[in-house]
Amino acid sequence: MRNEFHRVLGASMLATVIVSASACGLRSFERPQSQTVSSTHLSTHDLIAYRMLDVGDFHAAAPPGVIAAHAQDFWAYSCLQLRPRNDAPLAIVATSTNPSRFRATPIGLHYSAYFDRDCSWWNPAGRAPPGYTLQHEQIHFLITELAARRLNARAAEIIRAATVEAATPEAAREAAQQVLRSVMQSAVRQVDAVHLAFDRDASKGAHIDQQQAWWMRLSAQLDNDDSNSK
Repeated sequence: MRNEFHRVLGASMLATVIVSASACGLRSFERPQSQTVSSTHLSTHDLIAYRMLDVGDFHAAAPPGVIAAHAQDFWAYSCLQLRPRNDAPLAIVATSTNPSRFRATPIGLHYSAYFDRDCSWWNPAGRAPPGYTLQHEQIHFLITELAARRLNARAAEIIRAATVEAATPEAAREAAQQVLRSVMQSAVRQVDAVHLAFDRDASKGAHIDQQQAWWMRLSAQLDNDDSNSK
């Protein structure tokens, strides 16, 4: 009977921190920005899963350094995360046909969207109506939530693509993680495009109708997802 190698390793997958800001225009520093980092390095601030926001969810006492020089131009600043489960492991086993080759398979793959309350800032001197600003940030949160749900709808497909074999456990692990990184990078490009399209339509404080149209359309998508999951 051959010796079978089995190891469960944490998957250092990529996650994304998305920063959205309600401001009076779309100058370069006002556009939504994202940064992709290892999921093991993500903030463990006060994170909440998707729900309706209120002004009290913006805990930061001051705007973050990246916009500090332009704080007067911002009405709110949201920090959002699109991320896989931190503890989602890779199972690595010797293959049944060749004990000198190893197969890596993601286990329990699941993606989530979070609002980071400690990082998010509300400008009490913002010139836009509070309801408009709050709905604007809510829509950014909803865009991120829908992106997480789209990834979860493809979880089985992603797991199949990321189930790979290699000559060593380490090589199998790296190959699987590379597939997962590629999936996340593609998702980030797509969600960035949606955030930017939304801000182009409704980021100047005078586009209430366009913003409401986005809210109705994306809320319907969320409701449809909820109905299909029951």
